[in-house]
Amino acid sequence: MVSQQANTNYDQEITLLCDIDVYVQGLRQWATQNKVSPYKLAIACDLSASTLQHMYTEKWNPTLATLKTIEIYKFHCELPPIRDTQLPLDFGINLE
Repeated sequence: MVSQQANTNYDQEITLLCDIDVYVQGLRQWATQNKVSPYKLAIACDLSASTLQHMYTEKWNPTLATLKTIEIYKFHCELPPIRDTQLPLDFGINLE
């Protein structure tokens, strides 16, 4: 007989695994849409090229640190560029 506690832990583990799979699939989709190869992404994130060489295969098993590094890179890539003249106009800041 399986205890209720053991069953709850199993359910949480399955949910976590599904969430990670969904996240990794989203990462692959982002890289494809932005035409970023695993090699270029690794270099841009200051990772070893071998870290991402299998990112489009089922055997790719990234560490949490790798995923965090890529997420930080994605965040910075998706920020809209700010022109020098935008900041004072948009926020009413006088730089003189």
